[in-house]
Amino acid sequence: MNPMAMMMMPFNRELTQDMNRDMNREQRALAPLARADLIEKEKEYSIFVDCPGVEDLTVAVSDGVLEISGNRKRCFEEDTDTMHQVERSFGQIRRRLTIPKTASAEAATASYRNGVLEVHFPKIKDATTTRRILPLDVA
Repeated sequence: MNPMAMMMMPFNRELTQDMNRDMNREQRALAPLARADLIEKEKEYSIFVDCPGVEDLTVAVSDGVLEISGNRKRCFEEDTDTMHQVERSFGQIRRRLTIPKTASAEAATASYRNGVLEVHFPKIKDATTTRRILPLDVA
């Protein structure tokens, strides 16, 4: 092996570890944007998604998958404001959740209140696979 390459091996390994650690930190920062709960009740499935501050929220169902997308904007200007600490995540969110086969996309309803998206799917025997964008009731 090349002596220069051997000398660089520890540096490359440390750099790779640092990059992986930073990537994991970024993924952890984005994870809280759209945490979800799927609850099965006697006559319906309910999905609750935390997405406070999200604008342009779109909720669609296609082939047994609930697709949620939106955007959380920054409340400061990077060019003019001095940031001392930034912990909140910003940017586009996109979440895909598989819904049970017995969930009716045609009769699904969605509402968004106090930063929580609620989607309700009545239970049926056989579900169809058409695409439907749900009207969003926003309070």
